Amino acid sequence: MKTIIIEDENLTAQRLEGMLHKYDQSIQVLAILPSVAEATEWLGAHAQPDLVFMDIHLEDDLAFRIFEQANLQAPVIFTTAYDEYMIQAFKVNSIDYLLKPINYSELVQALEKYKSLKNQFAQPNLDVLLQFIGQKNEPEYKSRFMITVGTKNTQRRDAGDSLFLFRR
Repeated sequence: MKTIIIEDENLTAQRLEGMLHKYDQSIQVLAILPSVAEATEWLGAHAQPDLVFMDIHLEDDLAFRIFEQANLQAPVIFTTAYDEYMIQAFKVNSIDYLLKPINYSELVQALEKYKSLKNQFAQPNLDVLLQFIGQKNEPEYKSRFMITVGTKNTQRRDAGDSLFLFRR
């Protein structure tokens, strides 16, 4: 999982990064960004991370400005000391809202929620789908047809026959 941390308090960011690695060593923290300006610039220059951890009060503005200035599509777990922004947070990409100081068990619950939502809304693997479709044989076509003409049901090919059998 690739993530970024948007946090202006360096010790808090480092503590969060440590807890993430405690949860799963394979989590990559691509960047720790202290401001709206740096986060906006980073998001404009890099691919979307899988998950974002975001404080609300940053050194230059409220984190909600990031959503106005950058095309942030990744889910967000807000990490903040303020509970009054909770409703506003859930109007953007928020999947959880953790109050500081961050409790490890609450962080684990948030990460499990992220995994559950990710699996629930996962995009289909198109390569696997195309491979599956490619394995299908051509459709089977009928090789014989019966056609009724008139009222007689015979299989002779005389002029008076009412039933014809065709083979492919």
